[in-house]
Amino acid sequence: MCEIGDTTTVAVICSVDGTIKEEQIDRCIAPIVQALNVANIVTTESCCGHGSPGVIFMADGRELEIKTWKIVRLRKFFDIPSTTFIKEYKELTEQDRTDLKKGIDDGTYSY
Repeated sequence: MCEIGDTTTVAVICSVDGTIKEEQIDRCIAPIVQALNVANIVTTESCCGHGSPGVIFMADGRELEIKTWKIVRLRKFFDIPSTTFIKEYKELTEQDRTDLKKGIDDGTYSY
């Protein structure tokens, strides 16, 4: 997760009037927020959690919980390139990798 104040500008859909506006979004989750908005899933608030679980709130009431360990681990299995991920993935134990694979297979982990 990024430090507090480490943000980037993302074009998002305004939940009030549907216009496009630019907002400062935590850098580490900006691609997720941007992808949701591109898919017409309006987001209302977001925070990566800065080391704690974070959340992205959607206008329809859904919440996307951000847990560092799940995102990092899932990147490997969905072939999302990231130098940060590669460093962190190498630090996982064999048991972590086994648990992750089982969780993906049984639907416990999703994205």
